[in-house]
Amino acid sequence: MLSEVPPLFPGKSNLVKKGATIELQEAILGLRQSVLSLKEENLTLQEANSSLQKTIQKREALKFEAPAYYLLLENGENDGPFCQVCQDKDQKLIRLKTKEVGSWSCGVCLGHFETSAHKALTNAKFQRHNNSPQGDWRV
Repeated sequence: MLSEVPPLFPGKSNLVKKGATIELQEAILGLRQSVLSLKEENLTLQEANSSLQKTIQKREALKFEAPAYYLLLENGENDGPFCQVCQDKDQKLIRLKTKEVGSWSCGVCLGHFETSAHKALTNAKFQRHNNSPQGDWRV
């Protein structure tokens, strides 16, 4: 885009000396259009830069604590949990819904996530029911 900008003054001083005000006005209009175009491009680049900076800041604040992602807030607290699958696949922070302590589900990808402590508790319940005299298979 910068290469499209015409030189600012070459030949324009001759136009002034000749009294060619129409040609000079056209040259000035061309310069104004070039400046406006550069300002628009600069604004677009600034917006893109700002967006990228926000993405970088979010990624730096994002941490994985199995089985989910959390955002570290400025006050030092964690916000979350957020779905690991949605973040890893689509870079989207989707808040998980709590099913019970240590167990969450995602409303977007329908994933189910559990802490290792919750899995151990569930397995212990299953084993206890499986070994009961009635042979109860329900958890």
